[in-house]
Amino acid sequence: MFWFSQRAPKPQDFDAEVQPCRDAIEVIVAKGGTLTSNDFKDIWSRYKEVLAKHQHEKCGFCEARITPVAAGDVEHYGPKSEVGALSDDASTWGEEEPYSNRVAKTRSVTPLLPKGGYWWLAYEWDNYLFACGNCNQKWKRTLFPVEEAPRTLPPSRSVQETPLLLNPYDSTIDPGRHLRFTNFGAIEPRDGSRRGAETIRTCFLDRGSLTRARADDAWRATVLTRRMMRAQKNLKSSTGDMARRELALALDDLLQLGDERHIFAGMVRIIARDQTRCSWDQLVALRERLAQK
Repeated sequence: MFWFSQRAPKPQDFDAEVQPCRDAIEVIVAKGGTLTSNDFKDIWSRYKEVLAKHQHEKCGFCEARITPVAAGDVEHYGPKSEVGALSDDASTWGEEEPYSNRVAKTRSVTPLLPKGGYWWLAYEWDNYLFACGNCNQKWKRTLFPVEEAPRTLPPSRSVQETPLLLNPYDSTIDPGRHLRFTNFGAIEPRDGSRRGAETIRTCFLDRGSLTRARADDAWRATVLTRRMMRAQKNLKSSTGDMARRELALALDDLLQLGDERHIFAGMVRIIARDQTRCSWDQLVALRERLAQK
């Protein structure tokens, strides 16, 4: 997740298309009715292509490429009709089958009472992202952890909350401060980050199928950054010209691997910064300087 430079521009017809749906939900709420998922007309699916194109067909949570193998979902970051929670018992969080992404044990999500969701966000463009069915339907479901305890239930649009689930479009929060990756693709909270831990747990980002899928790119990113650092040490030696070429080649490969269009680009960028102590922008600038020499 966390990996898109800007949100997809809102289509010009969006507000006009969803306004009748917003009005219908407002009427139910004004009358004190209880909203269910059936009360929300699925207009957001009309805009799946826009979101998928902008996200380079990648899941906003796990960064895997979706469209070659599945249709994908328009995901509501803040769940619209109900909010659930996981228990403290990790054995209830669900499991995958070994060497498969099929569910071996279904995740147990308990509805929080009194029931209700972030209904006023159901037809807000900024609440949408493109996600794979595994992250959205099998694991995240109605989960939406917040920092406040106790939280306001049901959620209220008049109450400001602090989400713990990292949002791939939130440029104010650096995901690399909350998540880290090993050189074989395992994901962990950084320095005990609660945001990192809750994001991993909510979307099951440490599931085996994902770790295996990330492994090759994680190792490639690690090898490339090590090549870069070795080359940098030799820049002022008698083999400086050769070292400069080696640095440029390794950096080219790393920038391609961490390009926003590539799967697991966010992971690659975090590994690159951890290894080189340089931001992605600094690495891009370095390549530009090397090209001028």
